[in-house]
Amino acid sequence: EFAKAVKFYSRFKTKAKPEERTKYSIDRQIEMCKNGNQLLSKLNEVQVIERQEIAEKDFYRIYDTESVNGKLISKPEDFQTKYDKKVGEKSIIFLPNNAKEAYFSSYGKKGENGKDIFKAIKLGDGSWSEPVSLGSSINTKYDEDFAFIHPDGRTLYFASKGHTSMGVYDIFKSTFDDATGQWVEPENL
Repeated sequence: EFAKAVKFYSRFKTKAKPEERTKYSIDRQIEMCKNGNQLLSKLNEVQVIERQEIAEKDFYRIYDTESVNGKLISKPEDFQTKYDKKVGEKSIIFLPNNAKEAYFSSYGKKGENGKDIFKAIKLGDGSWSEPVSLGSSINTKYDEDFAFIHPDGRTLYFASKGHTSMGVYDIFKSTFDDATGQWVEPENL
C-alpha cells in the first residue's frame, strides 16, 4: 500500500523533529514508496516456481552455477580491505572459470560510501590488480552487493538499495557500453 505509506510518511514529516526526519530517512522512505508504486504498476503476474528453506551458511551452495561456467565462493582475502576485515564483511562473489576479471562488493578503504561494487583484473603473474570502483553509474550512496557478471563479460547483475529501489535490496541489470566506456543506467528488474 505504497500510496497510503506516502501519505503517512508525509504527515509524519510535517510533525517530526529535524533529527527524527534524519533518523528515519523520511525523504528516502517516500522515494522508495514512489519507486515501488511505479514498479508494481508494470507487473502482470508473479509466480513462485520453487521455494526452499536453507540455512544461511548454505545460501550460496544451493545454486547451480556450472551452466554459467563459474562458482560462488566466499570473498577471498585478496579482495578484502582492512575496513572489510574490521567490520567482519563476509560476502560471496561469483568467480567465472578462468576468470580474467572479478566483480565483488566491498566497503572500500574507509567505508564512507557503504558497500560498493569493485572490479579487479587478473595480472600476467596470476595476482590481482588493485580493486577499482565501478563508479557512480553503478554505485550509489546506498549499499550495492552481490555482483554477477554474465558470461558475455559486459552484462552486470547486482543488488542495490539505491537507484530506483523500492526498499532494501532490489535486483538491477546494467550493460557496459564500449563506445562510451561506461555502464549504462541500471534497470530495476
